Amino acid sequence: MSSSRKQRVLAGLAGTFAIAAVFALGMTAQAADTQPAPQGSAPDKQVMQMEQRFMQLRSELAHTQETALKQHPELVKEETHFRELLMSTMKREGTDPKPQIETLNKLSKEIQDKKTDNAKRETLIGKARAIQAMLIRAETKAMQDHKVAAARKKLSEDTVAAMRKVNPKTDEMIAELNAIGKRLASMQHGQAK
Repeated sequence: MSSSRKQRVLAGLAGTFAIAAVFALGMTAQAADTQPAPQGSAPDKQVMQMEQRFMQLRSELAHTQETALKQHPELVKEETHFRELLMSTMKREGTDPKPQIETLNKLSKEIQDKKTDNAKRETLIGKARAIQAMLIRAETKAMQDHKVAAARKKLSEDTVAAMRKVNPKTDEMIAELNAIGKRLASMQHGQAK
């Protein structure tokens, strides 16, 4: 598998599962899935600035992670082991993630296709969100397995340690990302009420 294909696969899995990234930043799925705020008032501008910073940090951390993985190929093997363990545990517990991920990839292509009309796009987005929610529930259940939890913790610690060598500000960036994510999530929950 080519390096760029491997990165797309890793990014796709990270986006699909609630783990959000191999290094397990501890964000909630709601915080990672922030919706852009409508423009207008000062609070809206503040939300937009927070969302922009959130995306910037995620991008910087993803780049740092990618560099760390290139410098430490053993982490790629560890990540592969974790992913296989997670997916086999999910399957054993009743949800085979592979066909669901394939379906999400197909839906994503159709959603992004400029020829798809808006009504169909909305339907496809609804289907994709339902599949994502089901995968998140299955992943959360699988993470309760002690072997999966231990493998995730080790992978997270090893990856963050490698990231620190690439960028000494990794811990600060993760803390800021988590703080913004929690704040955005609480703001979204406040709007939903």
